[in-house]
Amino acid sequence: PEQVAAKRMGLDHRTDIFSLGVVLYEMLTLARPFEGDTTEQVAHKIMLVDPPTAKEVRSKVPLELAVICGKAMEKNRDLRYGSMAELAADLRRHLANEPILARPPTALQRAGKWVKRNPTKSAVAGVAAGALVAISLLLAQNLEKSRDLEGSNAALKEEKEATTAALLTAQQALDDLQVKTEEVKRQAYIASIHAAGAAVRSGNTSEARRRLNDCPEEFRGWEWAHLYFACDLSLQTLEGHESTVTSVAWNPTGTRIASGSGDKTLRIWDAATGTSLQTLEGHESGVTSVAWNSAGTRIVSGSFDNTLRIWDAATGTSLQTLEGHGREVTSVAWNPAGTRIVSGS
Repeated sequence: PEQVAAKRMGLDHRTDIFSLGVVLYEMLTLARPFEGDTTEQVAHKIMLVDPPTAKEVRSKVPLELAVICGKAMEKNRDLRYGSMAELAADLRRHLANEPILARPPTALQRAGKWVKRNPTKSAVAGVAAGALVAISLLLAQNLEKSRDLEGSNAALKEEKEATTAALLTAQQALDDLQVKTEEVKRQAYIASIHAAGAAVRSGNTSEARRRLNDCPEEFRGWEWAHLYFACDLSLQTLEGHESTVTSVAWNPTGTRIASGSGDKTLRIWDAATGTSLQTLEGHESGVTSVAWNSAGTRIVSGSFDNTLRIWDAATGTSLQTLEGHGREVTSVAWNPAGTRIVSGS
């Protein structure tokens, strides 16, 4: 909705959550939530009209999935899931037959949405309600005058005290529930940490990562980070490029690595030590693809500048620039003999 309304300042990750909710809706119902004969009709529905719930469209859809989908597709982004992690967590709770945190809209929320969708009708209803309230007040005043004033005051005082006591009881119950919920979450976090630790010790890193990813972010401490990094099975981290690394390739003997990057350069690395041996410069835009010839003496690279370049792997010298594509070159490869190059664009 915020994209349709062109509120660019209001775009954030919750916009993507809405889009993901639309995808989930289509997967559950096999129907689009917002249909129309024109773009304007579709835009109007996206901004103002709530589609029927997934369960209303297809009765076999589980109620909890329909509620999760509806929360992700809330018009008001503040009522959506606050993060992708929260949405994923609710989906996992559904799959595990655990209570989800999302709740269907309350009667008050549904009424508020109806008012936004029907401003004219709501105005008429408001006038009618105001008149009804006014009439009711007049009747109440006449009735009150007919009663004994002292008895009425006593009844009002008693009702007020009873209401206050009920509110205090309800607030205390709510506070107790919040404390219990927080404790349940913390105990679940501790259990996940213990399970992840056991998985790390047994070498099951995939299970350890799954357990760690299930942990709520607000509870993650040093112990979570310690286990997370213990799951890293990589041998080396090669750093040096100043932008996204888009492609990598080993030389035929497995002793060198060539990498291409959005920083317009190629780098050749020592595979044993991870040391950057050379930086090859010449492309006018980011490098998209790299490949060694079968002899390990030449490297070919493709780029967003619509060209290919052939490099001397020993000196890093640019030997040839191949032009012809009208758009960016996305992939390159040598033939086995090293006499031909194929490129895609």
